[in-house]
Amino acid sequence: MRKPLASLIIPAHNAERFLGQAIESAMSAIKQCPCEIIVVDDGSRDRTASIARSYSPPVKLIQKDNGGAASARNAGVLAAESDLVLLLDADDTALPDRVDMQVAYMLEHPEIDVTFGNIIVDRRPGLDYLRTAGLAPSGRFTRLWRPLQRLLCDGNVVPNSTAAIRRSTYLAAGMEREDVSFGEDYLMWCSIAGRGNFAYTTRSLAWYRRHKTSASNSGAAYKWMPLVLAEVLGRHAQALRPSEHRELLRRFQRSADMLCRHEWASSGRRAALESMRQHHGLIPRGQWMKWFLLTLVPGALPRGCRCVLRNCRGLGSAGC
Repeated sequence: MRKPLASLIIPAHNAERFLGQAIESAMSAIKQCPCEIIVVDDGSRDRTASIARSYSPPVKLIQKDNGGAASARNAGVLAAESDLVLLLDADDTALPDRVDMQVAYMLEHPEIDVTFGNIIVDRRPGLDYLRTAGLAPSGRFTRLWRPLQRLLCDGNVVPNSTAAIRRSTYLAAGMEREDVSFGEDYLMWCSIAGRGNFAYTTRSLAWYRRHKTSASNSGAAYKWMPLVLAEVLGRHAQALRPSEHRELLRRFQRSADMLCRHEWASSGRRAALESMRQHHGLIPRGQWMKWFLLTLVPGALPRGCRCVLRNCRGLGSAGC
């Protein structure tokens, strides 16, 4: 087999339910350019590895001890034979022509470091993710101007399972942070955006699966997002205009509110107030006083209300 023009990385941990679909979708998305598919089994205890082994080349398997999604992606990128790396989570699926489209564009535009596209969101097929994030419609790849400011003010506009990045850029950025359990990709995109070039298309490149065990539904999202935003505030605030800095600060304060609400409902008043104390320098006095008073109410009350709302929405009582 000739050297691949691209390497598609699939980090997988206990992913036996979805991995086969992810691999097959990746293979279907490769029509012209030679591309290797690297599945990184991140210490799975189920059939993840055996499912990956059941596929012949260009599918390859790497096995490692469990270290988290960032650790698995890093291992895959380090093993990649190509300088063009595409990312796909094991519970998502690539859409047809995604690989050929991204690889062709990035070969023609060596000045572009990262490309990404839209996603179709499971159970919300009408949601236009990138339009919601404020990006103008574009069926072809279009240069994203001021990417750092866009990421800081509008949030993570780069759906991970649609991203393609140059391996050299990934390595120069220090790879993904393995000590972060949520938002590790966002930190890396911000780091790259400070000096790199991004291009996007609002054409859908992947199908994003929402399920109970996905990272966005875990408690880690509440815990880590304020920490991640506090870090980017400290690292990149000087690149922002005053109005942009205020917007980033508001994003941080909203994430702190969500964390405090989560801790109050799940662990009680002491945990909620401790979460606020971690960020006391960035929390306005009014926001602190709001939670100081609200958490005088037992956390069982909001937890019970949340269960009632879930039942009313037909989601059942699991996890209440």
